[in-house]
Amino acid sequence: MTGTHKTLVLGGSYFIGRRSVELLRDAGHDVSVLNRGSREPPSGVTQLTADRNDPVALGAAVRGQHFDVVVDFSCYDAVQARLALDALGGRFRHWIHISSAAVYSDTERVPVVETSPLGGLAAWGAYGREKSEAEQQLRASEHSSRITILRPPYLYGPGNNLDRERFLWQRLLRGRPLLVPGSGESVIQFLHVDDLGRAVLALLGRPSLSLGKSYNVGDLHATTIKGWIHAAARAAGVAAQIVEVPTGTLGLSARSYFPLRDLSLFVDPRCLQLELGFRPHFELSSGLAQTLASYDRRALAEAELELTNEDRVLAELGEHERAGTYSDVAAMRRAITLARRQLGTTGANPAVGCVLTKDGSFVGEGVTGAGGRPHGEESALASVAATSARGATAFITLEPCGERSVGGLSCAERLVNAAVARVVVATSDASLLAAGRGLARLREAGITVELGLLAEEAQPLYAGYLPRSDLSAQ
Repeated sequence: MTGTHKTLVLGGSYFIGRRSVELLRDAGHDVSVLNRGSREPPSGVTQLTADRNDPVALGAAVRGQHFDVVVDFSCYDAVQARLALDALGGRFRHWIHISSAAVYSDTERVPVVETSPLGGLAAWGAYGREKSEAEQQLRASEHSSRITILRPPYLYGPGNNLDRERFLWQRLLRGRPLLVPGSGESVIQFLHVDDLGRAVLALLGRPSLSLGKSYNVGDLHATTIKGWIHAAARAAGVAAQIVEVPTGTLGLSARSYFPLRDLSLFVDPRCLQLELGFRPHFELSSGLAQTLASYDRRALAEAELELTNEDRVLAELGEHERAGTYSDVAAMRRAITLARRQLGTTGANPAVGCVLTKDGSFVGEGVTGAGGRPHGEESALASVAATSARGATAFITLEPCGERSVGGLSCAERLVNAAVARVVVATSDASLLAAGRGLARLREAGITVELGLLAEEAQPLYAGYLPRSDLSAQ
């Protein structure tokens, strides 16, 4: 089946359906959409109006019409699948059903392949179960051999009517922390809305290879919930504040303060690539940049938000100061909290917390890594875009090192190179690699240095830290 196809799109009013309609039209196909007519279709597209849940209206809308291709974006259960098939009565050559990766009964064992059990994981609720039942209805029909099913993971892109990437940017652009369910390490996967449309076009180009089959379709690479947030932050040129929320906090579900559940969702898309040569155009980083460019950044930053649950959780976790303007005391206390959490994990090096602020707003943070590297200051600077640290204030629990035994840049040198304007240190460090050297380097570079803020709170952190007389620890 080549050339121009007479194509019927079920749905097509919003986001994924509408964008695919535009791509089908732009590829030269004769496109009709069937929906309730709540929105004007794209130019050059024919509108058929009916409620797909009304069998009489649905049948009347397509009576006597034959289609080369039917693409169903709006089928959510078995009844809708059956009614649509009955209305068309076999008057089509190829049926493409847009399903979801939520149909799999176990998404924690990743990546999920097309032959994995269906049924929908209980945590997905009715959505996954009913999407799975819709697939079963299609496969049980006499037309199964002419039906292709696509199972995408999380979709994103311009015009997303689900509050996902927009949710992140509305908080990132105003310096709000993002609360993640659990550890934020659930493995997740995305697909740009344009790439779903391109996958549909790939099926139209080689239908004989895909008839009767089901395919996963998604980005070739997975990320984590935290990775997604950091990718969105990089696209916006800001740093992400992330707060982990233990399961069951205040009895709230993850979806009450974050757009995703604490569940893994990563499908293996290689079958579609191998059989039809399809590869997504967008990687997550480029796709997020393209999506953000479609928004008014000021409108995102100034949008009215419902933050009640988020603020309740922050207060419960003792993180409420991160929701607004940082005072010097609040910033240093946050740095001390970071260092305290890392005690006992940093080997011979001390656990140092570092928080970066600018004009009273949070910019970034870091803490000494497991085993002693990277140092806290290095970690904080690495968490932000290169330009974000310029002119910032660094709040550090322990005097930064002025030299490094391994030949790399000292923390003082890194702060100078980052062009921070001010460094506030809680307590001094008697080791040979610091002992005033770090502060001297900063002052020589014209950076304002202050020593002693919350020293009485920071000093107990280093009671067990014995400064070395050699250079082997750093």
